[in-house]
Amino acid sequence: METPTQRLWTNLWWPCQQKTLLAEEKGMQAGIINMKERLANGTTGFHEAIKKHHSKSFADLYKTKVSTTQSVEKTIKADRKLLKRLLNVVIAGRAVENFFLGNIPTIKRWRKERGYFMAKNLEEWTRQYGNTYVIFLLLNPYVFTLDPDSIKELAVSGKHGKPIDICQTFGDLYGQRFIGHGLVSEPNDKIWARRRLIFNPAFKRRYLRHVINHFNEIGDQLLLKFEKMADDKMAHDLSDIFHRATLDVIGKIGFDKNLCGLTEEKSPFLYAIRTSVDGLSKKLSDPLLEHKFWQERAFKNKVRQACHMMRDSGRKWLEERREAMMRGDNVPEDVLSLIIHCQDISPDTMTLDEILDDMVTFIVAGQETTANAISFVFLELARRPDVVAKLREEIDRVLEGRTHVEFEDLAKFVYMTMVIKETLRLYPPVTFIFKQLRHDAIIDGYRVPEGTKAMISTFVAGRNPNLHPRPLEFMPERFESGYKQRPSMYAYFPFSLGARSCIGQNFAQIEMKIFIAKLLQRYSVKLDPEYKFELIEITTLKPNGGVPCLVSHRM
Repeated sequence: METPTQRLWTNLWWPCQQKTLLAEEKGMQAGIINMKERLANGTTGFHEAIKKHHSKSFADLYKTKVSTTQSVEKTIKADRKLLKRLLNVVIAGRAVENFFLGNIPTIKRWRKERGYFMAKNLEEWTRQYGNTYVIFLLLNPYVFTLDPDSIKELAVSGKHGKPIDICQTFGDLYGQRFIGHGLVSEPNDKIWARRRLIFNPAFKRRYLRHVINHFNEIGDQLLLKFEKMADDKMAHDLSDIFHRATLDVIGKIGFDKNLCGLTEEKSPFLYAIRTSVDGLSKKLSDPLLEHKFWQERAFKNKVRQACHMMRDSGRKWLEERREAMMRGDNVPEDVLSLIIHCQDISPDTMTLDEILDDMVTFIVAGQETTANAISFVFLELARRPDVVAKLREEIDRVLEGRTHVEFEDLAKFVYMTMVIKETLRLYPPVTFIFKQLRHDAIIDGYRVPEGTKAMISTFVAGRNPNLHPRPLEFMPERFESGYKQRPSMYAYFPFSLGARSCIGQNFAQIEMKIFIAKLLQRYSVKLDPEYKFELIEITTLKPNGGVPCLVSHRM
């Protein structure tokens, strides 16, 4: 079956460079293959593109008009935008079902029929088309790759940036500013680097060592929650509890605020985060929803109110902290203080809206991703008593009966670190990363033009049998030092890669380790026998239906 692209361009032949092979560099000239012969042989997407010797970039490519019975008549310089639109001429990929929507109909159909989310689509297409292929979202081609050198080029080299339109998608929700141009959504690398420098001290070892008591205090509140659930023979959703605990952690350590996640059943901030994340997820799954003003108006209003509530709270916190500092009160050196100090030194560094962008980013990202990660840890522990036994042996040996976890204890939790890494390999909260080429680049041997968007996925990489032996098995030992097939940095990157890697990764791992140590010291968990495990992606990856568990005291 011909793709819309084939039907549109059956009278054209594009001598695009398919592979920058060594043989080509040595002077091999590629021949011209007749259009009818290729179609008769079942070639789709014009994948047998003519290899053009000495082509240095896509700007050098030429289009050749071909009749169905004759060979080349004429060549003229190709239009770069059209070449991007016809990337599936060069690179294998899913046949485009709709000229304007691209592969979105497939994505929607698979979500309905198979329960697939985007990362599962990418995993399926990787099985079909290999490590590198093209898909279309609306009129935009996206090059997906698992090739290690290409991942290095895209994410580590610093040569390519974030797509502006993707950043704008996260910036506001249905007309209300959400995370705006925060650290996650700022496309300008120079602006991002300046702001990252401002916040780095709040996530360094020195500060995290200083606030270790706060991690422990909220861990102790979590223990009280588990104590109420223990031995009542009822299933409790641990995911909900971890979302509440991580909210309290980011509120206390980042802003010296009690957000009442563990103490109030209807925490306003927890509701606001969940509502805004749901709104973002719907916007991502249906890019046109924002423009359909007549659809889901009540839901959109709730999302706007949630975003406004978080930003308005941040504004009040800033005013309160500044007043406290002017009075000479003793205030913590947290994110709020860093922002105010920076403004005092250089008032033009950040606007109020930009400050609120980063505050909302820290709250939402710091709570949502860590909560999902630790939920997956306990999901695996609830069905793996052998892993729990090894963890408890390590926890008992390191803590020696203490319930307070010191900063120096964290590095001694070696097996626990492997368990966390293995969990993140299988269940990374953020499943893929977008990049946009700032210049022509070689992606897995293909020359791809400037401006093209690219995708890489730690979810797909983490489950790929070519990168991990027995990829669907939970094997913490694969991260053990000296393990022969230990995952490389390009096969495992749950916190992203390069300069744009997650600023809060050390923060999150400290939080998870303290919660795991405290809970396993006292309690055991077992999955509800009626629970059916499924993955779902609502902006971030999470277990569908939470993690319902029976909690009991440790024997």
